[in-house]
Amino acid sequence: MLYLVQVIVIIILFACVRQTGVADFLGISRNTVDLEASRLITDGWYRVVRHPLYLFSILFLLCNPVISVRWLLLTLLSTVYFLGGALLEERRLLLKFGDKYRDYQRAVPFILPRIFTR
Repeated sequence: MLYLVQVIVIIILFACVRQTGVADFLGISRNTVDLEASRLITDGWYRVVRHPLYLFSILFLLCNPVISVRWLLLTLLSTVYFLGGALLEERRLLLKFGDKYRDYQRAVPFILPRIFTR
């Protein structure tokens, strides 16, 4: 069952990478210099959480059916790394998009989706 969850998570991860663009995901986009050329993505999984790639990467690690001490350590360290990266990315996106990103921050949760809405 957990392998099935991992497969679903991988499919979602690929969808998120496609949405952001493979070049942007890999950090080789030509749009990194031109601030106007890139756009803030707020649809798809980015409507649910601001950092779906990090969320689903953590879920993939947590859903491994064979948990060893090494895997648990990898999962814990990776989670810390992903959260730190998300915080750094938040600062970069605030500088890049300003108030537009601030509004997005208010509307969409950081990394854990809201289960219930008001």
